[in-house]
Amino acid sequence: MFLANSFFRPGPWARWGLWLVFLVAYAGGLRAIIEHRRVTLVGVVLTAVIVVLRTPGVTAHWRMPGDIAALVFLTFLAGSVFADVIRTRDVTIDTVFGACTVYLTLGLLWAVIYTMLEATHPGSFNSVTHAGDLASRDELLPQFVYYSFITLATVGYGDITPVSQEARGLAMLEAILGQLYIAIMIARLVGLQVARGLQDRTRS
Repeated sequence: MFLANSFFRPGPWARWGLWLVFLVAYAGGLRAIIEHRRVTLVGVVLTAVIVVLRTPGVTAHWRMPGDIAALVFLTFLAGSVFADVIRTRDVTIDTVFGACTVYLTLGLLWAVIYTMLEATHPGSFNSVTHAGDLASRDELLPQFVYYSFITLATVGYGDITPVSQEARGLAMLEAILGQLYIAIMIARLVGLQVARGLQDRTRS
């Protein structure tokens, strides 16, 4: 998905290509929570709404509801996987993948938030395509996927910068959240692994 976001050039085919890649990502997220029936049902409903409202070619009038549905789905996905990671007592490859999934989902979630902010308040960020028409509106999300992960990792190249008070507050919150998540999650996984090792030595 990140490679597609980087190498698709603006245009109708690029919008459809990115849409298909994002749809696969949504399906993968849905597959991650499919063991829980109620959770899966909610995920399927949200995915259906996203498919209808975020398909390229849909009028700008329906783009905001589509963004809201995507925001709810990503929050739902991150929360569900995070709950599973926190509940586990054994560090397995699934646990590590789950922790990585939450981190990557947070980056996408904030990208949607930035997109919504720029779409409703143009000029909140410097050096992004203006959201004045439908084509440029479609180009916002790929730009903010890049910006979101740069902010989450606290790299901060400065090519896209928050200008409004709301944008700066959101960027600051994402940077803090990203660093705290990495520190706390790594500490927890390492702690669980050490505790498991001590238990195995005690039993032997």
